[in-house]
Amino acid sequence: MVNSLVNEFSRSKRLKVVGEKDADLIISGAVLNVSTNSISYGGDDRAYEYRVRVKIEVEARDVRQDVVIWQNNSMSEVEEYHTSGVPNDVQIQKRMAIQKVCKVLAENVHDRLFTDF
Repeated sequence: MVNSLVNEFSRSKRLKVVGEKDADLIISGAVLNVSTNSISYGGDDRAYEYRVRVKIEVEARDVRQDVVIWQNNSMSEVEEYHTSGVPNDVQIQKRMAIQKVCKVLAENVHDRLFTDF
């Protein structure tokens, strides 16, 4: 999630990404939950399609004034992914789906930071 946030803010150039000691604004948060559910099965009773949901909380704090200027205690995104049913493929596809979810969440954090307050 951290890499996705850094990439999103670096890409947009609306804010400069710097180390914590040089920051005017600090974005922090936590991953609250990552859940995976099987959503379809083949004739062999193997799961071939899954849904992953990532839920986070995040806040932006103005360092100079020591105040939270924006927060969201419950952001989540979902991604569905297909697999061959082979355990190694399931893990690879799950990891890729989580990366996609993190990218979307980072985009949402960025966009909402500039529009919600």
